Amino acid sequence: MKALFISGSNQYGVLNHFLAGMRADLAAMNIATDELDVSDAHSLEKSAAQISELQHYAFIVSFNCMGLDITVEGYSVSEFAKRRKVFVMLVDHPLHLLHHLIGSNVTVLCIDQEHVGFCQVCQINALYFPHAVAESGLNREGFIAVENKKDEIIYPVSYFDLAGARKKLAPVWNQVGDVLEQVTNVTRFLQVIGVLPFGSKAATIPLDENVRSVAMFADFYIRAKSRLSFLEECYKKNLRLTVIGNSSEKYQDIVPYHRYEKALPFNLLKERMRQAKFVAHNSPGFELGLHERIVIPLSLGTLPLASMTFLKQTFGHAVVSFDDTAHLKPSEYTDYLDKGYNKIAKEHTWRAQWTPIIEQL
Repeated sequence: MKALFISGSNQYGVLNHFLAGMRADLAAMNIATDELDVSDAHSLEKSAAQISELQHYAFIVSFNCMGLDITVEGYSVSEFAKRRKVFVMLVDHPLHLLHHLIGSNVTVLCIDQEHVGFCQVCQINALYFPHAVAESGLNREGFIAVENKKDEIIYPVSYFDLAGARKKLAPVWNQVGDVLEQVTNVTRFLQVIGVLPFGSKAATIPLDENVRSVAMFADFYIRAKSRLSFLEECYKKNLRLTVIGNSSEKYQDIVPYHRYEKALPFNLLKERMRQAKFVAHNSPGFELGLHERIVIPLSLGTLPLASMTFLKQTFGHAVVSFDDTAHLKPSEYTDYLDKGYNKIAKEHTWRAQWTPIIEQL
């Protein structure tokens, strides 16, 4: 069996990290893989010359809808999708790429269960496929003992412009402002305004392009507001974060208590995570899924900090509450980490994710 991955430019190199991990784990399952890089015309031409004809692959995986419209040697991905599986792995809410997904014969791999529900309402095939790590890359020997870790809480996020997001919503603020100040994620927003069903209440507003545009800006606003609130909350709890990400220094004048650093390539960010005592996670719209800020730190020997109920239910004490950091004993840290790491190794590798899918092909 052979699979093709379609990749391209991506922030921090996170998708490249995912791709390498998946290819390694699929190779361990005796599944060969090729990569088609659509970053630019030169990359596409070069990588297209090194892959097989599309019809020779058992399935295709696109990251974030990259390359769904391309043709290689006279055979298109859309034509392939009529005969075999094309998977689209999304790292964000499907809302943002909905125009690529509607009417396409693909199966979306979603990192959050609510995203799966959104796709199904939109009559798009979808599976729950949360972030994971490569089984081949797991290595407990690389752990740093908690006593030797840096007394640092890494928070790897980019700057979200709250005022800019609010400005984009100005034409409809009178209609949606009150809702946006109350909801905690874009799914709730769509439910409250009647685009998505909510309990026994059926949807009443069609998701046309105008509504989708408003919802996208609403998502940015909710995230920007939540990110700022999180920084302020950690300040009030005397938890100093090291915020690493694009334009994170723009928070300096708003919440100067924290440290702010420029974005790092993902391999360097992973090393910072490994050395730190904690990695903080806050991400509205991903309450019923797994983000790399949870699974990667646990695989590297570092406990994540988060308050989402779903994460606590999934990993127990291995996801630490913010109020517990001050009195967490080294023996407890090690015990919680062992349990979290074991769960990652057993249930949250790319091999574990792909196995049931491959079995259904």
